[in-house]
Amino acid sequence: MQLQNIYIESFRHFESRAGRNPRLSRKTNIAGAWYISLIFFKIFFRVLKRPRNTYVHRFTSKARGKCELVLGKKHLALSKHLELDTCLIYIGSRPNIAVDIVISNSRLVWGFILFSPMILEDIKNVPWELFRKNDFRYVKAAILKNAVYAHLRPSSLLIYNDHTPYALLLAHMVGKKKVIYCQHAAVGPTFPPIDFAHNFLFSRHSYDIYSEIGISKFSKCYVVGDLLCSALTNNMSSGRKELSNKVLIAYNMLDSLVEVAELKSTLIDLGFIVGLRQHPRERRKQLPNSNYVQGNLDGVFDNYGVLVTNESSIVLEALVKGVLVYKYTKFSSSLDQYGFLKRGLLKREFQDKSDLIESIVNKEISYNSTVLDYFVGDYTNSVKNIKRIYNEIHDF
Repeated sequence: MQLQNIYIESFRHFESRAGRNPRLSRKTNIAGAWYISLIFFKIFFRVLKRPRNTYVHRFTSKARGKCELVLGKKHLALSKHLELDTCLIYIGSRPNIAVDIVISNSRLVWGFILFSPMILEDIKNVPWELFRKNDFRYVKAAILKNAVYAHLRPSSLLIYNDHTPYALLLAHMVGKKKVIYCQHAAVGPTFPPIDFAHNFLFSRHSYDIYSEIGISKFSKCYVVGDLLCSALTNNMSSGRKELSNKVLIAYNMLDSLVEVAELKSTLIDLGFIVGLRQHPRERRKQLPNSNYVQGNLDGVFDNYGVLVTNESSIVLEALVKGVLVYKYTKFSSSLDQYGFLKRGLLKREFQDKSDLIESIVNKEISYNSTVLDYFVGDYTNSVKNIKRIYNEIHDF
């Protein structure tokens, strides 16, 4: 797969999840390359003020063995949970555990400076439409390709994301037959086909979705259980009475902040305690005079008995914790990307606010807990299952 195709297909994936079907030009983009070079030149002077954080990391001998690519703190939490013996390559800032190779934004700037001719050549392949959206993931991918990935020679590579350009590029350079993919969140029909050698999937639902999308003939899939839910303390007492007046509203980039604020105000007026949780990729300003809840979901759902959301995989963690779940489509359109309605996990969705409020007050059960296993699998043993199969792969 050419670098240009990786950029375009990855972009289409992210856009299709938002219900859009963009058409992008594959023409060479000279203007985009110069545009990015000017931006990084400007950032360079800011980086000079903090020289202690701006070196390109030296690569250890571990980078020639089993490697693990971690993108951000969510993947880092999964890696910490698994505790595999690998060379940990972390792309992000301020890792909270020890890692072998850290690639922060400041180091990317140095990489751009040191390898600029090759990087600018790659950036010319990025369609101008991406720059108009200020989407610089593709620029970072070009820097990583030349400044970092070209120096790695892993015997195997574990990745947690099958659609971001960072992971796709390294998988392409290493060779798909050396790549092990571990699912990191719920999947839907807009995800790309599986074409990695080994694939750890959370559940039968994940396997069925990928079977519909496409699984390469040489790819082996293992249903191991939901790794996210494995970190939760099981508390399957639906509608815990002492927490039924505490409502968590979880929203993302697709949702209307006006509708979120309106529901929050209504619930507070009725005497409910309301917390808000935004998606990690949410870039809009937080609502004023609101209680935003951060931290791991295990702790969060120990303090909230009701969840209101629309299109979010947080539903699965909430149900494992015994939280009452309500899908509210007035936040945004009803996509059902994860198949919660189609497969019967959720019995209904709410379009009218008064209907939703009535159901919350009456503690209505709007889901079918018997279907939950289909979505989360053997999550209590997922870590054990992954470690066992991972070791078997390398022993073989």
